[in-house]
Amino acid sequence: MDGAAMGGAAADGMVLLDKPVGISSFRCLGRVKRVLGTRRVGHVGTLDPFASGLLGAVAGRATRLAGLLSGLDKRYLATIRFGLETDTLDPEGVVVHEAPIPDLDAIRHALPALTGRLRQRPPAFSAVQVAGRRAYALARRGEAPVLPLRDVTVTGAKLIDWQPPDLTVELTCSAGTYVRSWARDLAAAAASRAYVTQLRRLSIGPFDCRHSVVPDDFERNHLLPPAAFVRRLPGVQTVRIRPQFRRALVHGQAVGGHFFTADPAPGANFYAALDENDILLAVLRWHPAGGQWSYAGVFADR
Repeated sequence: MDGAAMGGAAADGMVLLDKPVGISSFRCLGRVKRVLGTRRVGHVGTLDPFASGLLGAVAGRATRLAGLLSGLDKRYLATIRFGLETDTLDPEGVVVHEAPIPDLDAIRHALPALTGRLRQRPPAFSAVQVAGRRAYALARRGEAPVLPLRDVTVTGAKLIDWQPPDLTVELTCSAGTYVRSWARDLAAAAASRAYVTQLRRLSIGPFDCRHSVVPDDFERNHLLPPAAFVRRLPGVQTVRIRPQFRRALVHGQAVGGHFFTADPAPGANFYAALDENDILLAVLRWHPAGGQWSYAGVFADR
């Protein structure tokens, strides 16, 4: 039962959680659900149990905007151990390969090939689906799922520290990038093997881990209402709704250009529709091919 149905305050918004090491992303949501009084909470961008850092969660009607958040770039701090490779490419697996430890010059020489647009193969132990089944389920049964290459982008790879055999790197990458795969491929380019021993997500798009809260400390005041985070999303433009069309908008009626106080700025797919008091009424999507508007979510009740 949602908080509104229970007579409580609205439970619509985004939560920035600092996930601890050793628990699943799903488990992090337990306290959020209890405090907000709703089961309608989901995370955006899973973190493996061994990883920590920023986990975005959306609650209530904000779950309709999960797609806007899942596509944001992400920034990580990773510690990569060279000379060994585990079957999971993380510390929870068993060692399956050994190789010489490269020197720092070899790693630096390999880096350019691991930045920019890349074709990356996800780890066998991942949630990618193969013929309708999760790859990790097949891998745990001893099968060797062949995962298709995917297009990813690594916009930054900054070397932070080198204490052989461990390299610490800050990685900025597109959604869908597997840091474990990136470490594997970097090691291969340096004629070695590697796995990720520590991984911390520092940011998701404009949202930084420094502004997050550990799950056990979450309280309702940590919930960012839709108006507080939607307007910060890249590619989202703001439009103002004429007062006489407010009711029509929040009731999901067909949107026309006459709803707006000024013509929406071109070039965006999504628009945050605000009233004269800066209250977020809805998030709209513009479809250039059809020349029409649709609703990504409505956030005002009346």
